[in-house]
Amino acid sequence: MRNMTGKIVVILLLCILLTMPIFINTNVRGQGTTLRVDPPEQDIPTESFFDVFVWVDSFFDVFRDGIILTYDTSIIDAIDVEAVPPFSTTNKVIDDEMGYMLIESIADPPLHGSGALAHFTFRCTGAGRSDLTIADYYLLDPYQNWIPVDTIVNSQVRQTSWVWKPPYVDYAPSGVPDFDQKQWGAQMWKNPFPPVGTWSYCGPVAVANSLWWLDSEAEPNPIPPPTINDGFPLVQSYAPGVWDDHDPLNVPPLVDDLAFLMDTNGQRFGHQHCGTEVHEMTMGLNEYISRQGLDWKFYVHLQKAPDFLWIEEEIKKMSRRSVASWILAI
Repeated sequence: MRNMTGKIVVILLLCILLTMPIFINTNVRGQGTTLRVDPPEQDIPTESFFDVFVWVDSFFDVFRDGIILTYDTSIIDAIDVEAVPPFSTTNKVIDDEMGYMLIESIADPPLHGSGALAHFTFRCTGAGRSDLTIADYYLLDPYQNWIPVDTIVNSQVRQTSWVWKPPYVDYAPSGVPDFDQKQWGAQMWKNPFPPVGTWSYCGPVAVANSLWWLDSEAEPNPIPPPTINDGFPLVQSYAPGVWDDHDPLNVPPLVDDLAFLMDTNGQRFGHQHCGTEVHEMTMGLNEYISRQGLDWKFYVHLQKAPDFLWIEEEIKKMSRRSVASWILAI
C-alpha cells in the first residue's frame, strides 16, 4: 500500500510538471549584435542634403534604444533625426556646435532581427571627408535587460566641390572657354544623315575648348588678341599673319580640323554615321597632338563612363602637375 501511494505521488508530480506552462526567454546570451551606419560610404556634392540610417542586426528583441552620432562640424551641418517605425522618438538632441545628434526611442512591438533604428539628415557645407561615428549607445530588451553589442560599423561621407580652371590673358579670360556648336550660324555643324539637321559637332567643339585653354596656359609671352602672338604650338592660327591663334575667327577652322581628324559625321573615312564615335575621337586627338609636335607633352586617356568624382580628381591632378605633363580625358 505504501509503495502504491509512492507511485501515485510520483505520477501526480509528473502530470503537474508536464501541464505547467513553459516560459522561454528568446534573448539568449551568446548571439551577436551589430550596430551600423548605412550606407557605409557616400560621395556628396557640397551644399546638398544627405541621409544615413543607424541599423541594428540582432538576435535580441530591441524595445528601447539610445544613439549618439558624431560628425565633423566644419564641413557638415546637422538637420534632423527621427526614429524609424516601429520605433517612436522619446528624446532627441541636435548639438551642431559640438557635432553630435542624440536620439532615444521605444518600439511597440519590439524589433526582432534586423531593422533601422534612426534616420539622420545632414547638409554638406564644405569639401572634405567626415566620419559619421556611433559614439555612444544603449539597447534594451522588453525586460529592460541591456543588449550587448559585439560590432559597430561606422560610416564616412566625402564631400566634393567645384574646381574652376584659372583664366589666362592670351586668351582664356574666364577660364576654360565654352565654345558651342550652335554659335557660328554660318557653320553647318549638323548631321547630314537621319536624323538630318540635328547638331552633331559636340565632340570636336568640346575638345577645342580644352585645347584652347591648355594653349593659353602654356603661352610663354601672353598678349591678348587682336595682337598676333603665338609662342606655343598646341593651337595655331589657320590664317597666319591675318589673325592670332586665339582670335575668335580661329575657332571655326579649329573645330573643323578636329572634326575631320575625328571622322565626325563620317567625313574622313566615308562611313555613314552621325556625330563622333569615341574611339575615332581619341584617335583624331592623338593625331592632332602628334602633328603639333607635342606628343611628348600631352597624352589622351579614354575612360569609360567616368563619374563626377573621377572627373574631379583628374582635374585636381592636372592642377598639381607642371604644364610639361597633361592629360586630356575623353
